[in-house]
Amino acid sequence: MRGDSPDFAVAVRAALGSILLAAGLLSPGACPAASLSIAPFAEALSPDSHLADYRWDVSVRPAFGVAAHAAVGRIEPGVRWWRASTEQGTGIPGQELGLDVTLTGMEGTARYALAQVAGVRLLALGSAGALRIGWSPSTLTIDAGGEPITVAFESVTEPVFGVGFGVGRDIGHGLALTVGAERRWFALDTAHRSGSEIVEGRENFGNWVARIELAHTILDIGGNEP
Repeated sequence: MRGDSPDFAVAVRAALGSILLAAGLLSPGACPAASLSIAPFAEALSPDSHLADYRWDVSVRPAFGVAAHAAVGRIEPGVRWWRASTEQGTGIPGQELGLDVTLTGMEGTARYALAQVAGVRLLALGSAGALRIGWSPSTLTIDAGGEPITVAFESVTEPVFGVGFGVGRDIGHGLALTVGAERRWFALDTAHRSGSEIVEGRENFGNWVARIELAHTILDIGGNEP
C-alpha cells in the first residue's frame, strides 16, 4: 500500500530501526529503507529416511504455506505458517489401513542478503518455531480375541529449527521471487520393538525442504544512511 500516510510510514520505519539498533545490527543515526511483504509459497518436503523405521511414508510430499517479511536493509525477519501430510503404518496385526499424518509448522524466520549479483540476491536462511504432528484417526480399536483394546494417537508439538540458503530477485510490480533449500530439525519420543522388549527413547530427525515463494510488497518506505 504505497499510499500510506507519511506519519504511519515514519512510525513503521522507526519501529523497525529501533529493533535492529537494539540488536546491534544497525548503525546509530541510520534511517534504512524498509518494506513489508506477504508471500505465499510451495514446498517439496523430503522426510528423514530414518522415519521409515517407524513406518512413515518418506516419499517427497508437497507442502503449502504463507509468510510475512519485514525487510530493513539486508535483514529480513519474518514469520511463516505451513502444512504438509504423509502416512504412517500402524504395525498392528490385521490392521491394513494406515494413519494420515499432518505436519503443521509455525516459525519465526530470518533472511540475510550475503551478496547481490546482477540483481540476484544470495540469501542465508534461518528459522525456529513449533512443529505440530497430528494423526487421523486419533484412536484405533483392536480386537485381540478378548476385550477390545483402544490405542490413542495423540498429537504432539515439538521445537523445530532450520538453516539453509536461497536466491531471490525482484521481478517488478512489487513482486519478488525466491527459491531456496532448508534443513529442518526436530526431535520425537519414539518406541520400537527389540526382540520381546519395547525400547523407548528420543531421537532427532531432519527433513529437507525445497521452497519457491512469491512475495508481494504491501508497504515500501525509502530511507537514507548517516
